[in-house]
Amino acid sequence: MFVNFVRNGQATVNYAAGHAKQLAELIQQSQTELKKMANAPAAPAALRTRNDSLESLRREVLEIPNALDNPPALQDRERTITEIQRQLKQASASL
Repeated sequence: MFVNFVRNGQATVNYAAGHAKQLAELIQQSQTELKKMANAPAAPAALRTRNDSLESLRREVLEIPNALDNPPALQDRERTITEIQRQLKQASASL
């Protein structure tokens, strides 16, 4: 997981910022695709839940570089991201 890579001191500030931005862009692309499906009249609530979880994930990923010198904050990010992953799996299972 990217946050572990950063937390273990293996990423420079520039690398962490650039990679976080790339991940956030990929997440945003997924959100755009999901929004198209979620706006359909018969779209299941799980699609909307998944989109909300992706937005939370995007925000968390973008905060990783800001916590580079703060191990407790990185650990909090890791816990939050793990919880978001659980939510995404649960939402996917309901589709």
